[in-house]
Amino acid sequence: MRLLKQSLFVLTTAAIAFGQQAGTVVSVSVGNYRPIVSPASIVSGWGTGLAANTVVANTNTSGPALQLPETLGNVRLTLVDSARAAQTPGLYMVSPGQVNYVLPDPTAQGLANLTLANGTSSLNGTVLVSNVAPAIFSADGSGNGVPAAQILRITAAGQAVYEMPFRTGASTYTPAPIRVSTQGESVYVLLYGTGFRRHSLNPVIATVGGVNVPVLYAGAQSQYPGMDQINVGPLPASLAGKGVTDLQVIVDGVPANTVTISIQ
Repeated sequence: MRLLKQSLFVLTTAAIAFGQQAGTVVSVSVGNYRPIVSPASIVSGWGTGLAANTVVANTNTSGPALQLPETLGNVRLTLVDSARAAQTPGLYMVSPGQVNYVLPDPTAQGLANLTLANGTSSLNGTVLVSNVAPAIFSADGSGNGVPAAQILRITAAGQAVYEMPFRTGASTYTPAPIRVSTQGESVYVLLYGTGFRRHSLNPVIATVGGVNVPVLYAGAQSQYPGMDQINVGPLPASLAGKGVTDLQVIVDGVPANTVTISIQ
């Protein structure tokens, strides 16, 4: 969770270019930078002159006790959805070029209008809202590569052991091999993301290296507003020796960004 808190709810380190126009805010999913987002998901707004300084919300508490501020660093957002209902999103962080916020849960689907007021100027933008907009957080914040996830190993003795699916370098994350062939053990991948908690009763689909893997849970993760979680597994022993391979999740027919893991 520390990695997610540092790299996803603070300033995104990935180099993103949206062809912004002065005085506008371009909103995309914070997980994969796609332009469609969903209610109760974490959104990243991009522009210029959004805030005077970088200010991060206090997230030292978690769960229901964590209430994001509606004004941060003198920045406040107002969202008017397609049903003409006005909402005030909670803010994770603001900076001159980026604001991270949570789209309110009651937001109606369709095209919403966003206004950012920072005390000296007002900027506008639109937000395209759908029921689901699945995005998986990646370790480097780019939306690609190894996921910001956890590996849960249940040993033959019933002990729960948590591992990380990546190794860290000076500024990189590379897949760490995941052992799946040991007899009597079960291995699960706990993925974190946003935009899929409102899925229908249809099954959420996950594949690893093209092999279907059960999805045990797909919904809200209670620690931080807007964060979702998908528990995938157990990984079948037939994946042993697969090496670096794709992990794909599809929610109500909408594919999330593809991430990669390594199977030993």
